[in-house]
Parts: sequence; structure tokens; C-alpha cells
Amino acid sequence: MPSNIICKGTKNLKTFDTKSCVVTNGTTQSGSMIVAFNLQQLTEVCHRNSTKYNSSLCDFDVIASEIFKEGETWVDRTLVKDVMDRLASLHGWTTKITQAHLQCNRFGTNDTTRQFASGSLKSGCPFRITLTPWNRSKTKKVILTTGKQKWIYTDDWSAPVIIQRANCTHGLARIHISEPTRPY
Repeated sequence: MPSNIICKGTKNLKTFDTKSCVVTNGTTQSGSMIVAFNLQQLTEVCHRNSTKYNSSLCDFDVIASEIFKEGETWVDRTLVKDVMDRLASLHGWTTKITQAHLQCNRFGTNDTTRQFASGSLKSGCPFRITLTPWNRSKTKKVILTTGKQKWIYTDDWSAPVIIQRANCTHGLARIHISEPTRPY
């Protein structure tokens, strides 16, 4: 069955290691996490122009659900985004990053009244991954209007991140990069 082969092959793309990080309260947290990902091997199997291309192994929803598993820890948000960008380019869509979310650029519903020639960019795609960082920095800042000090918390995206939620099913409105005549 191809989905079992995809699952086994996808697991081999991830490199795990135990890493430590100083977290918000000053303690050190350590754990097993994904520290590297073999983007080249993914591209060789799923890029249509590759000599190793195998269409039966390129069910992108299955691949994404195996790569981005809820509860898994990654070394940082940049690695997650790099993997998602490659998957998106092979599948024919674009990644959008907003704070704790990595998602399809067509995620959500249209919230504008503007009429675009090719239709709304947001077309209800549910593909979205929600991340939580291990660490948040805390700094005191002075509010200019009142002169009072306030604690400001900032997520540290260079620290390890946990995948909180992962909806890896792509909507029907994805854009095919192999069809350049379609309006984007």
C-alpha cells in the first residue's frame, strides 16, 4: 500500500537528536527533537523532473501529515518553515507565516470587499500548522503615554518549537505551478 511506504519513507527524512535550551524561568529543558531534514531526498522523489520521481509516493496530504506531527519538537521555526516551503513548492502552493502559524497562503476566508480579477486569494484552504516555542523572553518596557512599566513577553522562535496543531489536508483551491496559464 503506497501510504504505508510514504509513512516509512517520510520518517527516514527526519534526523533526531537530544538538545537543551534555557527556558523562560531560567531552567534548562532538554528533549529529543528534529534537528535536520533531508530536503534533497524529498525533492528527488516528488519533483516531476527528477529521474527518481515516483507519483505513487507523492500524496502530499499524507506526506505532510507524516512530516508535521502534533506533539513533535523541532529545533526551531526556521527548519519547520524550510520543510514546509519545499513541500509547498513541490505541491504547487505558497507558505505564509504569521506569528505561531505556518499555513497555505490561501488559508481562511475572504475578509475584503475588493474584487480581484482572478478571485479572492483566501479560498478556504484548511492547511495550517500551529507552533509553540519552548522559550519566551520577558522584558520591561515603559509605556510612553503613562510612564508606567509593563512586562512584554516575546516568543523566541530561534528556540525549539512544538507542533501544537497540524491540519495537513490541503483544500481544493490550491494553485498548480505546473499550469502557468491559470491566473494566480
